[in-house]
Amino acid sequence: YFGIRKSGKTNSAYTYGLTNFVKQEMEIVNSSLGLEEIIDFLTNITSYVVENDITLKSGETLGYTADQKIKITSSKGHFVDGHSLKLEM
Repeated sequence: YFGIRKSGKTNSAYTYGLTNFVKQEMEIVNSSLGLEEIIDFLTNITSYVVENDITLKSGETLGYTADQKIKITSSKGHFVDGHSLKLEM
């Protein structure tokens, strides 16, 4: 499932359950984007990862277009236990 958090003017979202698919959980932390945009993106990327058995790695980037570069880093989870992939949006 997806968790969402609002803190002042920033929004965050995270996955919970990707470890059941042998994937790292993902988090978007303190983004200035709206919750709907964050959840839409997180839904799309987690569906892509699970359906196509993709393993995202720290240091990579992803995006909908060739120009969009969302940085991926792995670090201690902010909202989840253990390490998670942070998507910088």
